[in-house]
Amino acid sequence: MFRSDVKPAQTAVERTRCGIAGSCGSAGERAAFTLIELLVVLAIIAVLASMLLPVLAKAKVRAQGVACLNNNRQLLAAWLLYAQDSEGRLALNCPDGIKGGWVDGKMCWVGPTLADNLNTANLTGSLLGPYTGKQAKLYHCPSDRSRGFGQGTERVRSVSMNAFVGNPGPTHPPPDYVYAGWQQFIRLSDFKNPTEIFVFLDEHPDSINDGFFIYCTAKKPPETAGWSDLPASYHARAGTFAFADGHGELHKWKGTGILRPNVMNAVDKPEMRVSSSPVEQQDIIWVRDRSTYKIR
Repeated sequence: MFRSDVKPAQTAVERTRCGIAGSCGSAGERAAFTLIELLVVLAIIAVLASMLLPVLAKAKVRAQGVACLNNNRQLLAAWLLYAQDSEGRLALNCPDGIKGGWVDGKMCWVGPTLADNLNTANLTGSLLGPYTGKQAKLYHCPSDRSRGFGQGTERVRSVSMNAFVGNPGPTHPPPDYVYAGWQQFIRLSDFKNPTEIFVFLDEHPDSINDGFFIYCTAKKPPETAGWSDLPASYHARAGTFAFADGHGELHKWKGTGILRPNVMNAVDKPEMRVSSSPVEQQDIIWVRDRSTYKIR
């Protein structure tokens, strides 16, 4: 028998409406969080964020290191293609901004070559430019934020070439080239062990100028008392290197002396000297042994 005094069951919509308005159910029911509950939720979110942010920061550093290494390897591929098209002769690697080499222009903090900091034509119009697809980004590390004085844009180049790789031009003529008695790699066939000699690396913002990276001072290659040019350490105490056989390496530095902050116009200051301690010597010796070797 139908009874008119029996109320139909609540629909889902009505139950939701009751929950929002708080007008249904017993008087003891509440539809909203208390202030204490909200504060607890916010505290939990803050704790989770504090745990996640360092992880995300490390992930970003790793990603930038991988991107930088990939850029160097693509430059290395362009360098190899150029050599193959040139019957094994390597691209010119001239110091002091001499035109016509693997790259043109000089990076600086301030001075007459300030415009070179932003001139991508010095990269894409160089000997390797056509082999890189004229991609200027390959010459720049994504972690390099250095800018010239008064410039609002980052410098276009972070990478340099090993000074002992390629013909260094008229300022260092044969047969001595850079240093007499030390191997200068002029042709691909000069590499006896290409896995052990680097071609490209990221250079520290304070020492980068031309594309000619030479680690040692005028005391010749065996000398390890100071850096002439300084490798970068953008990636969690590590620097990127591309070797003549085509492989790349993200090398972790052992000492702390090489991990110097950017100091505008600080080239050749005392900070470039290397301590005689075994730990600090490891880094410059590692670079030395992968730059060249004594001709027997």
